[in-house]
Amino acid sequence: MNWKERFLEITKIPRPSGKEDAICAYLIDFAEKNGFAWQTDDAGNLMIDVPATAGYENHPGVVIQGHTDMVCVKTADSPVNFETDPIPVIDDGKRLSADGTSLGADNGVALAYAAALCEDSTAVHPALRLLLTRCEEEGLCGAAALRPEAFRYNRLINLDSEEDAVIYAGCAGGLTLCGRRQRTAAASGERGGGRFYKMSLSGLPGGHSGSDIHQNRPNAIVEAAKIIRDLGGRAPLRLCSLTGGEKHNVIPSQAEAVFASELSGSEIEAVLSGVRDGLPAGAALTLSGTGEEHGLDESTAAALIGVLTELPCGVIEFSREFEETVETSANPAIVRCGSDGNSEVIISVRSLAAEKLASAAETVRAVFRKHGFATEESDGYPAWTPNPQSPLIALARRAYRENGTEAAVKVIHAGLECGIFASLKPQLDMVSFGPQMENVHSINEFLDIASADRTYNVLKTLLSLC
Repeated sequence: MNWKERFLEITKIPRPSGKEDAICAYLIDFAEKNGFAWQTDDAGNLMIDVPATAGYENHPGVVIQGHTDMVCVKTADSPVNFETDPIPVIDDGKRLSADGTSLGADNGVALAYAAALCEDSTAVHPALRLLLTRCEEEGLCGAAALRPEAFRYNRLINLDSEEDAVIYAGCAGGLTLCGRRQRTAAASGERGGGRFYKMSLSGLPGGHSGSDIHQNRPNAIVEAAKIIRDLGGRAPLRLCSLTGGEKHNVIPSQAEAVFASELSGSEIEAVLSGVRDGLPAGAALTLSGTGEEHGLDESTAAALIGVLTELPCGVIEFSREFEETVETSANPAIVRCGSDGNSEVIISVRSLAAEKLASAAETVRAVFRKHGFATEESDGYPAWTPNPQSPLIALARRAYRENGTEAAVKVIHAGLECGIFASLKPQLDMVSFGPQMENVHSINEFLDIASADRTYNVLKTLLSLC
């Protein structure tokens, strides 16, 4: 199979984060059919060893690395069950996309490239270790569980990047923080007057909270909170619930609020009309009447709106060292309100600099403290510091030139597993590249087929130079 045929086969196999057994079984079957040795570690990360081709037996080996899971997002009316159903792929001859769901080219392309390479009779390469990690999209969990011996060799090619003719030589570190606040009063006596309404905001572009953050795309849960704040400034309003967002590393594309207001429907629609004028094409902001609901008490509701409108959102600072590169950012990613009246806000922060990451995280903690939210946080993941003297970068640039392209060398404002790899094995020489993808982690994700063809050939050339 070529890379595209293999990728289309992979899209038929469910692989949400944390539930990668089916795709790993598929890859193990591939290894056994080709006579390749394989092993897994305690976290389920898969390692497949591929012998060198003739003439390359004495060349130092190379690790080819990707992850087995994908971000699973879909439209509200999509019937797809990501745990059982194939991705409904659309192939228009120029690009691959999906009907109402994310595509999973991030990082299914890496799996497809690795498998196609092993079966490509024209490919020449040194000994390879295919290192395929689990649960990358949920906090780089698989990578964090690796041991140094998993790498086997001292050179690594990460295939988890999404920009044509760009070699990534460094990445941001990151941290996810969760603020929780419990209900502080009973619902009785807090109803107030007015009618109950449901407001829904949907169809925003969404996207990757690292690589797309510089595009200043609207954040659905922040926009919804601002609307509630503005409506509350016009007449008494009681917020019952506010929900939105799906994943910590996705810019929220939809949110929903239920509230009671003394404003009439037409008065609220007049406010929403002004908001709609500023929304991107394809977005929808709707209002409907609904039955009485209990949920947030007045104090918790005010605190929640305060948090969502005061947290940093989007680009905090651009890098002074790397041109047109975001240094520090924040993405309020998820808001949940339970029927018990408790609320939760999840936000991810990223930075190329450890001290700036710490500062952004402290800003978030301060906002949570101000509004009575208790804070929990993940262990985070480290940045990957660029090495301008990297021999592998030089070889990668040469591989692009031999395929008719002059590649740029950049640092990416996203969390690549390479940051963890470097902390586990500092002597690793690493590069990351991939084909052109747009809108990953969203229902608008697509893969450019011509770019994917070119990038596969670059990978073949690079391995022939190693």
